[in-house]
Amino acid sequence: RWTGLVFAFFVALHPFSIQCAREAYFYAPLTLGAFLLTWATVSITQSVVARRELSTTDFVCNALGFFLLTCVHPPGWPMAFVLCTFNTALLGRRVLQGTSLTRPAACIVLPYFVIGIPFLFSSFGPLVLLAHSLGPDRAASLAIWSDTGSSMSMLWQAMTALAWGTTPLRLSFTFLVCLAGFAVFGKRAQHNKLYLALLGLLLVGIPLQIVARSVSVSPFEARYLLPVFPVYSLILALGLRHGAALFTKRPLARRVITLCAMILATVLYVQPAWTATRLTGYYKPYREISAWLDEHFSPESLVF
Repeated sequence: RWTGLVFAFFVALHPFSIQCAREAYFYAPLTLGAFLLTWATVSITQSVVARRELSTTDFVCNALGFFLLTCVHPPGWPMAFVLCTFNTALLGRRVLQGTSLTRPAACIVLPYFVIGIPFLFSSFGPLVLLAHSLGPDRAASLAIWSDTGSSMSMLWQAMTALAWGTTPLRLSFTFLVCLAGFAVFGKRAQHNKLYLALLGLLLVGIPLQIVARSVSVSPFEARYLLPVFPVYSLILALGLRHGAALFTKRPLARRVITLCAMILATVLYVQPAWTATRLTGYYKPYREISAWLDEHFSPESLVF
């Protein structure tokens, strides 16, 4: 429960969360979809392991999360694929074992097809964008964007931006909390399959997101890894809440270390979080630009 509160507090205070929430852009609904589908995956896993019935919340969060993660922007598809494949395999295994999950499993998996197939083949779907990225315009795109960056640079940029930043103090703190979080995750995964599943989802999801972005031949930004933000934030929250136990067994020392880590984490977020609330937009004449492009360029033009 306390880890959940720490998780919720720092996600709400995170400058990246605030910035994306203030933008009239793809990433607010995409992030919400990532949290809902991840939440549904955790709940489904817990229910299957405990052999209890799936709840109405599971069905709603699963369908709504998948919808939001796939309907607005292609970067949501890789993590959606990972989560949906995991849920399908988990429930399918239980069904094959002769449990009573056949109807609930169908209700979980069916939205992936009903919602996913139309979006998959839509004009803004991943298949169309993939064909464009691998098509004859690829050379022109490479010339425009020059270099999409190495996979390690993408990972570095995302993991620091989704944590506390890259100044020496922020980077050191991020490294320590991340290391503690992964250590806690690994330790608990030995006794709890849920932690093992979440760790696996993260370790598969991040490379898949990076590969998908590399194929698209467009510049990488940390926001393209927002679909993995829920699991990554949970690891950081576990590192803050339970990381002290890795260094000392004394209850008082653990409380002091945990409290100091919480205070430092909050202090490091306050200034950029406040700055994010001060950012204001400006009018962009997208409608006029679109009308001008339609008038002066053909639909087959490279511009489109």
